[in-house]
This record gives sequence, structure tokens and C-alpha cells, in this order.
Amino acid sequence: MPMQRIGLDAGRAVPVTHQGRVTRDAIIRAALAEIAECGYLDARVESITTRAHVGYGTFYKYFAGKRDLVRVAMSEVFADIFDAAANHPGNPDDVGGAVRRSVLARLQAYHRHRHTLRIFESAIGVDHELATLYHDLQRDKVEAYARLLEDSAE
Repeated sequence: MPMQRIGLDAGRAVPVTHQGRVTRDAIIRAALAEIAECGYLDARVESITTRAHVGYGTFYKYFAGKRDLVRVAMSEVFADIFDAAANHPGNPDDVGGAVRRSVLARLQAYHRHRHTLRIFESAIGVDHELATLYHDLQRDKVEAYARLLEDSAE
């Protein structure tokens, strides 16, 4: 599953080529699998790069470390969840229908990312900085979603 690109500071290098995006996404998927299997604290960059079939240095081309990778993945997942809801404006005369479609799209996005969100729980339970980011992303996306719904109602 390719991760959605976001416009904010995302790791060390944002790939510009298709192969760079494929490599970066493979590292993220491998890291999530490693964290799911071993837990955040026991996941090792060496194991992640082995799973991703990339060199050790390639990991550090895209990420400053394990925390940075999880930070980037969290930002991308929450952006995808919000974008799923925001991309269902619907008919302005049917606010109720637009809200239902938007909520349904958001719930489907949460469902699509359910395994990744559980993996994040492993990280936020032991890393205060990631926990703060996780809660900030949730709050920011909920506030943005509320504004979107308010704008739809006007």
C-alpha cells in the first residue's frame, strides 16, 4: 500500500522519483511489520532494512531514525484519513447526505488503516514525543474536519 505524500516536513528526503517513492514506502511497510512483530522498543533499523531489501544507509537517506519514520507514517496516515473525508463534498443542498458520505469515508479510511493505527499504539505507549504527535494529529484533523462540516452547513 503506497503511503500518501504530504506537504509538511516528512523525514530527511522526500523522494522525487518513482523508484525513490517505492523504496521509501517499502521501508515504511517493513518498519511497521517489524514494530508489529517485535514492538517499538525492540524493532531495529537493521531488521527493518533487511525486511525492506535495502541497504542500511538507504534507511538514513529517508529517515533520521526509527522515531522519525513513525512520525512520518503517522502524519501520512492521518492525512489520508482526513483527505478521505474532505474529498466527499457532495451537493450543497443536501448537507445531511454530504455529512453522511464524509463520515462514512472517514470511517472507511480508519478501517483501512486499523492495523497501522494499532502499531502506532505500541510506539506511543513508550515514546512521549510520538504520543504527543499522535494526539496533536488527531486533534488537528478533528478540528479541520469540524470546520469542513461547518462550512458545508453554511
